[in-house]
Amino acid sequence: MWAGAPFPALWSCAIRQRMADRVLLRLHASGLRTAIALELTVPLDPEATTLGGIALSNSLERPWNEQLLARGDDDIWRTPTKRLVSYPDEGSQNCFALEDGSFWFAHRNRVVADALLTLMPPPARMLDIGGGNGYVARGLEAAGYAVTLLEPNETGSRNARARGIADVICATFEPSLFIPGRFRIAGLFDVIEHIEDDAGTLSGVRSILPPGGLVVLTVPAFQSMFSADDVLSGHFRRYTRKMMSALLRTSGFEILRVSYFMAPLALPVLLVRALPARLGVRPRWNQQRHDRDHGKGSVLAPLATAILAAEARFLARGGQLPFGTSCLAIGRVPIG
Repeated sequence: MWAGAPFPALWSCAIRQRMADRVLLRLHASGLRTAIALELTVPLDPEATTLGGIALSNSLERPWNEQLLARGDDDIWRTPTKRLVSYPDEGSQNCFALEDGSFWFAHRNRVVADALLTLMPPPARMLDIGGGNGYVARGLEAAGYAVTLLEPNETGSRNARARGIADVICATFEPSLFIPGRFRIAGLFDVIEHIEDDAGTLSGVRSILPPGGLVVLTVPAFQSMFSADDVLSGHFRRYTRKMMSALLRTSGFEILRVSYFMAPLALPVLLVRALPARLGVRPRWNQQRHDRDHGKGSVLAPLATAILAAEARFLARGGQLPFGTSCLAIGRVPIG
């Protein structure tokens, strides 16, 4: 406890990496109002097998199959080949240009973090599948989670490293790349709508998680909101709560939670995107319009942020919304 601390802190420790004669530790403190994550390097006897009762041999092994990956000079791990992905080549850079100032990305991060902190507090090892530029991964690392980011796009992978994500793999998801049981959580944040065989992919995700492991997903909601923006983004579909529940069950997960969110954006999306699509209007990509939609430079951004903050508080208390432009789904690998 430090002087003037505003809440009782609960400290935990996880080992991030072992070097020749030292170890990188992640300390996490959680309390009533906030969370703090710190990293420090500790000198270590090269022959040591434990640290504070933690078995180093088990804690420090990388959770991926190094025989199938090569580490580049940029510290990014890669596979020799990758499958094609339904996502525009310029998508990562377009998002990178606006993520830090977007109320949409900030709200999604808050909803995801609040849900995870309730179900599986840090430290826990997580695989962020299709993690893009590392915006979600950075937020979850700040909350205390040890995140490995998997991203098939080269630009996205480099942006994630630039954001400070230590473990970045540039590859498409294949269960064989990962050692089963090493990750307690798998996240797919606005990813599976880009995958034609969504059930097959989630079944593969289940195969690398241990009993009790979690899968956390966000997806765009309601096929009735499908528009030219979905086409430009490479979406195969949008989802309902019923569809997400069925998908989790089919893939072998128990359902812990399924709820819509981004409810205040439903009417604007229907009027500005979905309705024009029904009328045959198919606008080309426009970065300025995309920036405006995410509140960049908009006088309405503070209002949107305040309204979505109220939604986040409702969801954090276990609330469930009947509509929204996005859907949150959390499944668990059965125990026993």
